[in-house]
Amino acid sequence: MGREPHRPGTLETVFGWPLQVRSVRQHRTARNFPMQGNGAEMLRLAISLAYERGIEVVAPVHDAVMIESGASDITDAVDAMQQVHGRGVEEVLDGYPIATDAEITVWPDRCTDARGADLWGQLTRLLRP
Repeated sequence: MGREPHRPGTLETVFGWPLQVRSVRQHRTARNFPMQGNGAEMLRLAISLAYERGIEVVAPVHDAVMIESGASDITDAVDAMQQVHGRGVEEVLDGYPIATDAEITVWPDRCTDARGADLWGQLTRLLRP
């Protein structure tokens, strides 16, 4: 009982997530689908593997994963997350590794992104008692 053969007009990710291509207007979508779709497969697999290892995943963030851990355990948690992320990548890319990096934020600091600074300032002003 193997996988179904490829259907004409359908693109698929490595794990079989399909995209129906029905018109010429979808040419950009069709060209972008293998990268975006298989990138999603990598992230989905990495998060599943992280859950199985007991890593506390807070959220996927575009092509990254935000995790949570006690300050004394954060380095080990990040190492474990990078291992499972690497395993997910290699599974999708047939053994080809891709390097990852990590940014660790420890309380009382918080994660920030300059692109959201204005919105964060507005929200904190609105939420002040």
